[in-house]
Amino acid sequence: MKDFNSYIEYKELSIMKELCIRHGKIVRMHKKDFFCRQGEVSSSIAYIEKGVLRYTCLNDSEGKEYSAGFTFTNEFVADYPGCLYGIPSEVNIQAVTDCVLYSLPVSFVKRFLEEDPQGQYLARIIAEQLFLQIYPRLLDTYRKTTEERYLALLQRCPYVLEVLSLREIASFLRVTPETISHIRKKILAKTEKS
Repeated sequence: MKDFNSYIEYKELSIMKELCIRHGKIVRMHKKDFFCRQGEVSSSIAYIEKGVLRYTCLNDSEGKEYSAGFTFTNEFVADYPGCLYGIPSEVNIQAVTDCVLYSLPVSFVKRFLEEDPQGQYLARIIAEQLFLQIYPRLLDTYRKTTEERYLALLQRCPYVLEVLSLREIASFLRVTPETISHIRKKILAKTEKS
């Protein structure tokens, strides 16, 4: 799922991958297992050897859970702000599929990021990459229609339909599954006319 989280292409992150594989322990998760729960302090950061995890947050006033993000094979999973500052997580991170992870304790990662000059540089890169992932997505909610955001997601990451349910994609785009169905029908009708 190479193009969903573009940060992974940043070569400096190979340091973090190497740390996870060399010093981490292998963790096997089943579909629906939690990596991290909202309200709890996260204890680890992991490199995903295989699988898909979903970040969700709860809208208390609506009583609804929304998909805030996903992470795939060959990417990382963590509640980064919670890990760095030892604060309760604002998200749930749950396995969408069975997963195999190389998990590192937060204490190990923090020590590396704080004490090693290479780690300090890496901490800056991670923060920058997280910002570069989130900022355009935030702006797109204002500058693009739902259909445009859906099409951009499919163009950037065509395999997303094979891995995520329609409901998960709709939640990620902050619309209903019916809205996505309507958009898909509209696209199909345009294709048939061509």
